[in-house]
Amino acid sequence: MDQRGTKFQASGEGEVAWQTKADAAYYRLRDRVIDGRLAPGSNLDQEALARQIGLSTTPVREALRRLEADGLVIQKAHSTIRVPELSKREFNELYGIRMLLDPEAARLACRSADRVACDAVRSILRTAEAEEESEIGPLDRLRINRRFHRAIYARCGSDTMVTLLDTLWDRCDRYRLQLLKDDEVVDVADAQHHDMLEAFCDGKEDLLAQLVREHLQGSYDRLIDLLSQ
Repeated sequence: MDQRGTKFQASGEGEVAWQTKADAAYYRLRDRVIDGRLAPGSNLDQEALARQIGLSTTPVREALRRLEADGLVIQKAHSTIRVPELSKREFNELYGIRMLLDPEAARLACRSADRVACDAVRSILRTAEAEEESEIGPLDRLRINRRFHRAIYARCGSDTMVTLLDTLWDRCDRYRLQLLKDDEVVDVADAQHHDMLEAFCDGKEDLLAQLVREHLQGSYDRLIDLLSQ
């Protein structure tokens, strides 16, 4: 399952029985945008993409519309569809909004942090740690990290806030992927996740909001350095 609960394939794409061909096309192309196989600034040819992922152009066309709505591809008028460049402007906009929403969602989620919720988040963290002990790549790390954070903010009690955060996280993923290539950064994030988990389980909403804000600020500072290189 992906972070939104839809069937997807983390590796070995052909092994999953997708719900629809459009879903298969969407997640396969989304992965390629995020991990750079469809490089920033590159033009996309629907027929070539269909051949690459083994599907017809119809589900690919639908998938590209969904990706455009996500902000992961762009098309002006009837011009060529392309992958947008990574940019400081977009990055600053995305993180500026997340710095407001992520801590607040965590604060609200903390108020409904019963034992069941706490056990669920702790289980995700344990599973994540077990997976990280194996030889996994940055894209898998990205998914693991996303599962942990979403398990918390999805309990904020606001469907609108969750939808907004899902969209923001989707658009941040191809930036954040750059960080998860660094083992030291991953180790720091893992330690911060443990602190967030304990604050969540203890119902310390102000502390959790502060920890989430600091976690975001650390990611922002590292990423802005990378974008400046």
